[in-house]
Amino acid sequence: MPGAGPYNEATYLNRGYLAALRGDTATAMEMIAKLDASHDQGWSLSPSAGYVYLALGDVNKFFDYMFAATKDHTLQFLHVKYSPLLAGARKDPRWKELQSIVLRQLRVSR
Repeated sequence: MPGAGPYNEATYLNRGYLAALRGDTATAMEMIAKLDASHDQGWSLSPSAGYVYLALGDVNKFFDYMFAATKDHTLQFLHVKYSPLLAGARKDPRWKELQSIVLRQLRVSR
């Protein structure tokens, strides 16, 4: 039932990610729009939308969202670092830069 169910970030992430894997770009983009709209004005966009972009094959947008999330400390770095779903992104040269930013933030917060 399309009208049933909870509507929160996890729902939009899962629906968007699965739609992207199925090749349903329209639904994936709709879920990205809902993820983006679910965040208050002035806050970083949800890193979850980056995961949907990655499933769509847009590695550039994935990293845009991940770097934005480091600015307001909303990146769940352990998930990004260890999730097998994101293994392909870790081969990208920007991965080292992302990791470096997070490690620097961790050192500063001690």
